[in-house]
Amino acid sequence: DDDDDDDALNRCFTTYSNVLKGSHDNARICENFIEICELLLYYIQQTELKKTFPSLNEKINQWENTVLASDLFEPKIIDVFKSLESDLGRNILPSVPCRIGLIGETNAGKTSLVLSLREIKDDYSTNFQSQELPDIILSSPIGVHKSTYCQLEFEHTYDNGTKVIFVDIEGSTDSDLQVISGNYFDQIKKADCDLYIIVFENSFTDVHRNWQEYVVNHLNRVCWIVRSKVDELFIRTFKQDVGQDFCTCDEITRNKYAEKVVQRVRQLGVTDNSGRELSDIYLT
Repeated sequence: DDDDDDDALNRCFTTYSNVLKGSHDNARICENFIEICELLLYYIQQTELKKTFPSLNEKINQWENTVLASDLFEPKIIDVFKSLESDLGRNILPSVPCRIGLIGETNAGKTSLVLSLREIKDDYSTNFQSQELPDIILSSPIGVHKSTYCQLEFEHTYDNGTKVIFVDIEGSTDSDLQVISGNYFDQIKKADCDLYIIVFENSFTDVHRNWQEYVVNHLNRVCWIVRSKVDELFIRTFKQDVGQDFCTCDEITRNKYAEKVVQRVRQLGVTDNSGRELSDIYLT
């Protein structure tokens, strides 16, 4: 009946409590339970060690067996470093996403480049307000004026399993070198990225060069340069060189001058404000 069920349940509670508390000789309350938890923690740590550092764990076991078999045990610290380096290269480093930070002035096209690198369709932001989307993808806002007001981070996984964290850094609004870009160097350092991409439009200025030198020489990180909005540069150059609008001229005119204009755009896009040629620059 119900009373028997209650008695059985109480006996289970009592047995469980006694197991946790241990014998009356224990100096601490629930000492047995604490010992079980500590033992469980030890087993978890050992399992994680075997999984994360298999080479190092194998070396430890080898040395333990050597200690029991011989009095001439001579462990070498170089073996520890070799095993650790092997495990780090195989298990740890590949799992750490590369951090890529995009820096530049306001409205330079950083966020648009992030969306492209994250393989988000161009019409996503345009249609975000007007239709229901099956999968909502977090992204930075886009606008013709300042759209990012703080540092935003987005993790992206490519088809081959590679993980990357894109850091969309707030755009700089200062062009005066004496202002030190409104502490923009602090923003760059705070982002703590493995790779920095300077995104600029129109011309590569002394401010951009200072950012590049800061990233390379002070932070010891890799820095790439991207010239954005090249499509607008192409349309302007076509108008200047040909005297007609690319969008309204006939196909014969386009085919005749387009390739020459493209070459001109490439020349214009790879020089700084002093006319010096930039190396390793990407056009988007």
